[in-house]
Amino acid sequence: RLDAAIPNAFFIIVHRHPLSAIRSAAASWTRLLAERNHWFAGLDRDYGRMHDIPGLIDSVRAHARSEAYHSELRDRYLVGVNHLLDVASRLPPERTISVRYEDLCATPDVELDRLLRTLETRVRLEGAMPSAEGIIASPTPRHDPVAERMFEGSIESWRPLLRRLGYADHPGGTT
Repeated sequence: RLDAAIPNAFFIIVHRHPLSAIRSAAASWTRLLAERNHWFAGLDRDYGRMHDIPGLIDSVRAHARSEAYHSELRDRYLVGVNHLLDVASRLPPERTISVRYEDLCATPDVELDRLLRTLETRVRLEGAMPSAEGIIASPTPRHDPVAERMFEGSIESWRPLLRRLGYADHPGGTT
């Protein structure tokens, strides 16, 4: 629908290695469960209420460390990324640009330059481009043994998707 509504629009698809995405989601949720985040509680009433129910927050924290939770994250990621790729496959390939999140974090200037060149946009910067350090989050979340065990157990099912997006089996590896 966007393509029809905005003719000649470019579509930039940012994606991330699944294991890194799962680690990051688990770490984010762990931080949100550690103590009430008032901003997030304003967005999600159920999240805000769970901190007020004795015992519930402890149960949710325990679940967030479980293999079952990591499997849920894996399954949601797989459904989401496959949906994204399905939608992307219906967009004009000459107006679709794929960006690896890891590359964007590692070399933002290079990736932004590549995007601008691909978009055939000429940008004249006055002075040096400001550093992106501290603005873009680290692409490597902390070690998560549950996520890694779950991912290893299902690596064969991930390989076609990993190769399609240009990823090695593990973040930082080569294809």
